[in-house]
Amino acid sequence: MEVLAALQTLAEGKYQRSTEINFLVEKTYSLATGYLGLNHKKIFKLLQKGEYCINEIAIDAIAILFVPDKEKNIIPLANSFKKWHPPIETENDALYFLNRIVAGRIEQHIFSSLREYDPFFSKILDSVNYLVKTGNYKKISLAGRSCIIEKDGCDLRGNIIDCEEFDKIPVSILADRKNLLNSVFEYLKNRTVFSAVIPINLLVYRIKHINFSEYVAQFNPSVRTKDFEIEEFTSFGFNTAKIKLELSYLQKGKLNEFESTCISNALKDMSKDLSDGGISPGMYEYLTVYMKDLDKEQYLTKYHNILEYLVKVMKNTIAEKLSQEN
Repeated sequence: MEVLAALQTLAEGKYQRSTEINFLVEKTYSLATGYLGLNHKKIFKLLQKGEYCINEIAIDAIAILFVPDKEKNIIPLANSFKKWHPPIETENDALYFLNRIVAGRIEQHIFSSLREYDPFFSKILDSVNYLVKTGNYKKISLAGRSCIIEKDGCDLRGNIIDCEEFDKIPVSILADRKNLLNSVFEYLKNRTVFSAVIPINLLVYRIKHINFSEYVAQFNPSVRTKDFEIEEFTSFGFNTAKIKLELSYLQKGKLNEFESTCISNALKDMSKDLSDGGISPGMYEYLTVYMKDLDKEQYLTKYHNILEYLVKVMKNTIAEKLSQEN
């Protein structure tokens, strides 16, 4: 079966026929796992649990493409197919379309997870949402992604900019903090291949990796830039978790000195990764760096709950400190 034929069947509202649905589910799943494999470093940064594997991320990411919209009586994948410009007429066009849709869903899933696991990412996202709310913009959902458009209208005849192309936007444009969204929209309009649509999570991710403290200080004038440094907040969160480790587990005899030191070192590594975008690739892997002979069953039985709790303490402490800066 060809992708084009299956998509056309869905677009005609005949998605009750399970053959086409099953074929496209398998195809999108294959593309999703391949995309995740190529981008594993970014993916693993959002993982807290080693058990949460690439296959599960792929399923979670693409599932929304096949959930029927009861009001429109069409599944999102078929709806995107019908609205795609230029119209999809060949098998190669269909494969390109499916690749773009799957990549978009994966990116959206990654960034949604980053919002949950990375308090810094969440902070910038809140700030960008504030710019949308107070400016002449609005948020819409396109191909499963949360995007920003101008309230005055949006020409969707071009394609939505992807992660690779977004990374090519000059820093000078993103550094125009007083007119950030307007500057990005002007850039997109000048690049006529793209619609004037900003994938909000791509913007947040890029902002964080350019200059976190300056952007947040600009969005929140009450914040003193010198006090708003990632390393300072991650260090504060780590130290809070380390004190909790010593008081609740070491001093009470629940862990010995060696175990406490290993867990402290693992937490320190996590705090460093958190400042760079998120914790990777799973708490078990962090701990085995210092406990060489630790097997998975022993970890789950003796250390998982402790480490999970201390990571939560660390991240909640960071989030609380960030909220106090508003």
